Amino acid sequence: MLKIRLTQTAEQHLEDIWFYTLNEWSEEQANQYVGLIEQGVMQLPSNPYIGKARPDINKDLRSRQIQKHVVFYRVGTEYIDIIGILHSCMDAGKRLHEK
Repeated sequence: MLKIRLTQTAEQHLEDIWFYTLNEWSEEQANQYVGLIEQGVMQLPSNPYIGKARPDINKDLRSRQIQKHVVFYRVGTEYIDIIGILHSCMDAGKRLHEK
């Protein structure tokens, strides 16, 4: 089974999401929301192609919406690399630098 690997960018995105949610709502809500995103990411190894192909950003990139965020990832032979986690209204092409 494939393993999950987060890039530094994806880790930073998760941290940013947590702090934003903390500041807007509460620590409990931040933990719960980031937990939902992490749970969605952990489901990818059992069905790595569940996400939408994203040739508009990069030919090997896929995305999966989880709540109001979109997880961008690449499926490899051993790993699923999580490239970034962005709010659904953000311009992924510009933010991910995956040209």
